[in-house]
Amino acid sequence: MAHAWWQKDSSKVELGYERRPLRDVIAEAAEFFAGVLNSSISLPLLINSHPSPTAEHAALHTMCTEGLKDIDQELSYLSKLILHSQEQMSSLEAIT
Repeated sequence: MAHAWWQKDSSKVELGYERRPLRDVIAEAAEFFAGVLNSSISLPLLINSHPSPTAEHAALHTMCTEGLKDIDQELSYLSKLILHSQEQMSSLEAIT
């Protein structure tokens, strides 16, 4: 059985993964790769595939770069939030 990831128009880069919750994207990827491993999802022969246009690669690279920047910013924010929370907890412990 073919998977939806391989049935999409390869001439267009589907943007939108960067707007979906990471756990949903990971779950979809896990389902896909599990299907490939147990042979319930068949992959096309790559030798017969048409090469992707440079514009598609550039769009994909841009999307991934922006997504990584967003993740980095979120991790930075969460790290600062954790440090602040730890400081507050220490302050409360010192009072009691």
